[in-house]
Amino acid sequence: MDKILSFLLVGVGLYKVVYSFIENLEVGLLFGTEINIWLYRIIWTSVIVLGVISIIKKSKQKQQ
Repeated sequence: MDKILSFLLVGVGLYKVVYSFIENLEVGLLFGTEINIWLYRIIWTSVIVLGVISIIKKSKQKQQ
């Protein structure tokens, strides 16, 4: 179940970051608050990285 959640977070994060570049947004909405688009992208990129790290850890645990 945790692995599914990690894949979901990575997918949503990728969508948010790619969409922000495609639409050339100037601000991002996070919890109803407008923030600088680069801060928005950094936050979503960190979610992606944490999700990938979680998936890798779970895969290594399963192999052992």
